[in-house]
Amino acid sequence: MTSCQKRMRELSRVIGSVTTDHEISISKGNHIQVVIRCGEEQRKLFSGKTPSDHRSLMNFKSSVKRAYQEMGGPKEPRF
Repeated sequence: MTSCQKRMRELSRVIGSVTTDHEISISKGNHIQVVIRCGEEQRKLFSGKTPSDHRSLMNFKSSVKRAYQEMGGPKEPRF
């Protein structure tokens, strides 16, 4: 298993704790692109293929939480 596959699996687990309506793919710029949806709204978030530091996953988790709340999702997601 490559580091990219491992990273995508970790991101899927984090996003799945907030919403089940999401897509994960590789962007043209060779980053991981995540699309989360809440009702009719959707938001694109990007992450590096490999973690740059030990906090990168936690920082992405807070970005997902913030974006989901801005779209009108529950204030307390299921982390």
